[in-house]
Amino acid sequence: MNRRTDKHPTAAGLSSDMRGLVQADPETRLHRQAEAILQEKTGYSSERLKSLSPEEQKELFHELHVHQIELELQNEELRQAQQALEVEKARYFDLYDLAPVSYFTVSKKDLIQQANLTAATLFGLPRRTLLTKLFSYFVLNEDLSLYYAFCKQLFESNKQQAIELRMLNNEGAQFWVYLEAITAQDVDGAPTLRITLSNITERIRLEQQDKAHLSELAHVTRLGLMGEMASGIAHEINQPLAAISGYTQASLNLINTENPDQAKLADILAKTQQQALRMGKVIHRMRKFIKSQPTRRSTAEVNPLIRNCIDLCVAEFKPNDIELTLELENNLPCFCVDAIQIEQVLINLIRNGVDSLRTLPAGQPRRLTIRSRLTPNNNIQIEVEDNGPGINEDQKQKILTPFYTTKADGTGMGLSISRSLIEAHEGAFHFDSAYGKGATFYFTLPIGKKDISAEGCC
Repeated sequence: MNRRTDKHPTAAGLSSDMRGLVQADPETRLHRQAEAILQEKTGYSSERLKSLSPEEQKELFHELHVHQIELELQNEELRQAQQALEVEKARYFDLYDLAPVSYFTVSKKDLIQQANLTAATLFGLPRRTLLTKLFSYFVLNEDLSLYYAFCKQLFESNKQQAIELRMLNNEGAQFWVYLEAITAQDVDGAPTLRITLSNITERIRLEQQDKAHLSELAHVTRLGLMGEMASGIAHEINQPLAAISGYTQASLNLINTENPDQAKLADILAKTQQQALRMGKVIHRMRKFIKSQPTRRSTAEVNPLIRNCIDLCVAEFKPNDIELTLELENNLPCFCVDAIQIEQVLINLIRNGVDSLRTLPAGQPRRLTIRSRLTPNNNIQIEVEDNGPGINEDQKQKILTPFYTTKADGTGMGLSISRSLIEAHEGAFHFDSAYGKGATFYFTLPIGKKDISAEGCC
């Protein structure tokens, strides 16, 4: 039977000197080690020390005393460095734990590895409990796909990223966070995420409140805009009504004959139906435009939206001898917008252009041009250009401010609200004008822009 062989030799297997060191008490062993180091550094053995003259002994003593002082100074420096390190360490943990934002270290498998006290307070859990959870456990179900896609992009790009999403604390209360993260490695070289969270619930609440107020204000101005367009819309409705009345009378006359022409009667009735449908579309567009409804973004095509606006404004062109030109780029990508609000902006710009052209002398050409195009940085741009009198320098400074108007019966809110609506869509609102040479108002909107509140966007 084989016996286990000890990995470490026993004292019996050592030399007599080594046995002495092993068996000696700690103080004796330390003393002997010091003697060995002294001999190594100075070349003096115990025997040689005994043979030294008094002068040599005094010199050696002085040298050793100097070494002792050097060691004491080094020890003091080390002690001070250690104290400073402890102070910095404590300060770091104070900054880390008591920071106004939540800090996390999360593994690639989504396990929370580290968290500060602010994070524990935010989620309403002791820190030791927090470290047993997956980070995604606290993400709202509706935003989980957004979070997973964010993490995937982080590990693939190795660049700092940020996102806004909704989370839940331990009691199930929902709140918004601004999450910033960057990839790192733990002590074993495994990939991790360094995450900071800022609670932005109040900011989101105020933004939503502002959007609701803007939506209400936009609805009021739409009602006013529709009131200004009432005569033109009445004309658009009266035309098909008059046609329907005429076609109906013709049908009655035809029916009262001895042998009514069935084909002719059918043709008259078909034309009657077309006029009724035409009138129905005008009324439908009008009702949809003035209806109060919550802001709701969805995918919209640019050029059909422009044509809808023209249909509502078409009655303004012919009576004012305005030549309308459309320069619409084909195959434009869709954008994610509240279509009614964008139509409101465009109709306001069209009507402003019409009002400007009305001031031109009779007989002078009046041209209104509407353009759509894709900008080099992939934004949709819509322009409304007129060849009216333009805007002077004083007006340029004030024209986008609330309650400023150049019209006798204007409210001064149209352009101001239009700019707010475009900026609420993450777009930009601009104008160019040279006095006496017309004006161009235009706005840009991002394509494919989607946020959590947007439904059905591309």
